Amino acid sequence: MSVQILQDLRVSGIAQVIVVLKRRVVAGSPSEAVIRLARHFVPSDLSQDSALARATGKMGGPLPPVRYFKHLGIALGTVDRRGYAALRADR
Repeated sequence: MSVQILQDLRVSGIAQVIVVLKRRVVAGSPSEAVIRLARHFVPSDLSQDSALARATGKMGGPLPPVRYFKHLGIALGTVDRRGYAALRADR
């Protein structure tokens, strides 16, 4: 458990997290795992992605709450308290 994540959740109600998928998931069907995990992430106007989109003027539509990096086997996204607890429980 990260102190930084807990602090972000306490201050703003959201935190950016990295989920490292298990090797067997990455080798198998990662898209199913990503779809299952995606429900724990939330879009937020306070997220880093939203801030970057606003700063560059590319806020054309809703941003995905989670990005999956296939070759790294990680997912990066924004969670609220409920999503964080659900990710921790979903091992």
